[in-house]
Parts: sequence; C-alpha cells; structure tokens
Amino acid sequence: MKKKMIFIPFFFIGIVGLLIWGLMHLWNWLVPDVFGWSVITYWQAAGLLLLSKILFGGFGGGGKHKCHCKGGHDSGWKHKFKNKWMAMSTEDKRRWEEKFAGTTAGRECRDDRSELDSTKMDDKE
Repeated sequence: MKKKMIFIPFFFIGIVGLLIWGLMHLWNWLVPDVFGWSVITYWQAAGLLLLSKILFGGFGGGGKHKCHCKGGHDSGWKHKFKNKWMAMSTEDKRRWEEKFAGTTAGRECRDDRSELDSTKMDDKE
C-alpha cells in the first residue's frame, strides 16, 4: 500500500506540469497572432496559472467544499435561510413575504412589471 502512495505526489506534480505546459502552448498559439503580444516561457506560464488561481480561484476542491447531496451539510446562505424559514411561524412568513414582495427578479415580478407597463401605456393614450 505504501509503495502506491509514494507515486501520488509525483502524479500531482506531473499533472500541474502538464497544465502549465498546456497553458504555455495555448498562449503561444493564440495570443501573439490575435493581440500581437510576445510568446511566453514555461515559468511565465506557471506564473500566469498561479496568478489566475489567486485572482479567480478555481481548480475545484479546497477547504470550501460544499456537499449538496441529500442530508449533507451546506453552509451557504441558501441553506441558512431555508433553516431560518422552516423555523418561522406562519405569521412571520406572511410578514416577510409582504415586506419583500416585488423585490425578486422572479417571473412574478416580471409579469407585474409588464402589467404595470401596459397600464402606463393605456394611461398615455
């Protein structure tokens, strides 16, 4: 079992190396012709990859993994709101709906706006 485990770090290093190599070749294939910029080296591609990771996140995984399966734990705002909503009384839910009626971008609001726009058009005529 330990013999197989020793190859895992080398596997991930190889994957990262291939990703950098692919980024370098993609850049060197597209960017000089499209934008007139210069070609880049392997280490510049590694820097771009790292910079994009810092600025945009990505590559999946990490410590912020959320389980969206049934019965799983999700610490996102939707999960927290759902728990809060389920704990509300019927009267609290009614007040919430009255307070925030028409503030969503849902279909109901778009339908309401189209009805309002048509009544404004009728008033102008």
